[in-house]
Amino acid sequence: MLCAASLLIGLSWNLAHARDLDLNKPEDAVLASRKIICGSLAQGYIAYAVWKGKVFSRVPWEQDRHLFDVVGLNVRQCPELHDATRGTGYRMISREVMLYLKPGTNEILDTWHNPLNGRDVKVLPEANDPVNPFPTYPYSKDGRPYRFNGEVVGDLVVRRIDAPLYYRNPLGGKYQDEIGGKAQAIELFTYFVNQKELLNDSKAPLKSIHLSWHRVAQWTPWMEMGDRPGYLIFATHGWRVQSYAEVPQILQDFLKQEEYAKFREPPPANDPRPPMSTEDRYQQVYPEGDKPDGANPF
Repeated sequence: MLCAASLLIGLSWNLAHARDLDLNKPEDAVLASRKIICGSLAQGYIAYAVWKGKVFSRVPWEQDRHLFDVVGLNVRQCPELHDATRGTGYRMISREVMLYLKPGTNEILDTWHNPLNGRDVKVLPEANDPVNPFPTYPYSKDGRPYRFNGEVVGDLVVRRIDAPLYYRNPLGGKYQDEIGGKAQAIELFTYFVNQKELLNDSKAPLKSIHLSWHRVAQWTPWMEMGDRPGYLIFATHGWRVQSYAEVPQILQDFLKQEEYAKFREPPPANDPRPPMSTEDRYQQVYPEGDKPDGANPF
């Protein structure tokens, strides 16, 4: 009880002496960004972001289908970084898991009958380790100042992050520029944060943060869709929880499995690895690739 009282006193003192942030200043804009992404300016703070929603298919000249529900967890920390010319910044170090559910239920799908191709397939949960974006600093390598891509709307700060993705597909061949095969998706994030809570340099954890996450992407590999036309649309909403105990029970139960237990905490702060993609994850689980279709008839 004494420790808890001391912590509360410390947080109260911190809030009382917090400095207001000016989003037009690169250094302050980075602090605001770090609070939104990381949940706190405190070094070593672990943040839990959860989300849930639906996944739809879109095929030309067909009605869109609600294929799955999803629920996910990202666990992260954001070590502070210092650069002599770029200033003081941070990097998000995280890993995340997302489960595919039977629509309208909390039933985790292990196998699934794909109505788009008639195949029974094994469902592979998303389990990306790590998810480590590039560092964020007040200034770029060529000296350009960091700009906060958001605005104050009433008592909220609304921030959007648009991430169009187009990269070499590790499941593709050596001639992706010539005949196609690159991975393509776009991820659209919108964050909503109370401005009084956000726009100061207090290290107290954010409490009022919510987000929407939408993703438009090619078929996920385990669906076995090949080059059939169409794509997936993920439509979700998310929020920050204050501790692992507040993570949805379906995720806590899933992460009791030895294979996925590491997703209850972030990678170490000095993790140098680049981010894992959906395709990297599939290749990791199925390194041998497809079975041969048969002998070449020519």
